[in-house]
Amino acid sequence: MLISGSNYEYSTRPSNRGGKGVYELYEIHYAAIIDRNIFFSSKAINSEKYVEAFSNRPNHHYPRHLEASLVPEDNLDQAFSLALPSCEVCKSPRVSDKAKFCMECGAKLQDASIFEDIVSQDIELLPITTARADSIKQSSKIRKIKDILMDYDNKELRKVNMIGPAWAKKIKSYAEEFIA
Repeated sequence: MLISGSNYEYSTRPSNRGGKGVYELYEIHYAAIIDRNIFFSSKAINSEKYVEAFSNRPNHHYPRHLEASLVPEDNLDQAFSLALPSCEVCKSPRVSDKAKFCMECGAKLQDASIFEDIVSQDIELLPITTARADSIKQSSKIRKIKDILMDYDNKELRKVNMIGPAWAKKIKSYAEEFIA
């Protein structure tokens, strides 16, 4: 669930687990979970099931990760290096991420925009069915995630058969969460 940085989460207190480390605990607002009906796949929201799910939460389990388990030490340089595009003319890799011109041929290097790469991806990457994505492509001008984000008032999405205000809002929120 990609709701980080939103109004749905807040930091509680640090939890000192002795030699195992100090963890910063976060609480996710239950309204976000219920609104998106995350736990259950039915369309209707069953409040009794949510009460049971929230009351059975074990408070003593915390993830225990070490740096080595997340990123192996032998790949530390590769894990944190930014993969910038190579020269479009001679295809040689960049010498540094601050380079403006190619060291081999002298051609101007393309500026890397991670945001542009993310929003230029196909809408099939959103958590919608393939049939719905195909329907959106056939019935509207929407092809990429940025097309959904730029669709003011969801007018283009609403042109698609079987997409009403609720589904248009949900698909737009999927696109916003995808770039978050």
